[in-house]
Order: sequence, then C-alpha cells, then structure tokens
Amino acid sequence: MIELLSLHPPAKDGRSFKYGNIGYNAASLALEKAVGKNWKDLLANEIFSPLGMNSTTGYASKTAVDRLAQPYGVEAVGFK
Repeated sequence: MIELLSLHPPAKDGRSFKYGNIGYNAASLALEKAVGKNWKDLLANEIFSPLGMNSTTGYASKTAVDRLAQPYGVEAVGFK
C-alpha cells in the first residue's frame, strides 16, 4: 500500500493542491485488511442498505452506463 504514495508526490512548492483519489485508495486497502471484507460490500451492507440507498453501489461495473455519475463537461485541459 505504501508504494502507492510514490505515485503521488507532494507539490514541489509545498503549497499547490491537486485532487487525487490516493487517500481513498489507501483507506479502502487498509479497511479491507482490517475487517477482512471487500470495501464495496462493506459499504453496501453497513451504509447503503440500512439507509435504503437501493440505487447506490461501489461497483461501477454493476451499474448501467446511463446511471453512472458524469462530470459536468470535459475540456482539452480537464473537467469543467
């Protein structure tokens, strides 16, 4: 897991911010190791189902493409 951090070094000036999912990726790996369950199944069983969130899942692969959240817009330099 610690190897993932090398893919996202800190900003050279120490003040810049660039969004990334590294924190969520590291947290999901640590969670799976701690509880011995897949984080997607854990979310479904502990959060989504009890709250009646029947259209919410951690599995993008199990969701119809037209139901996936999409960015507002895409430009040559990124998302808008």
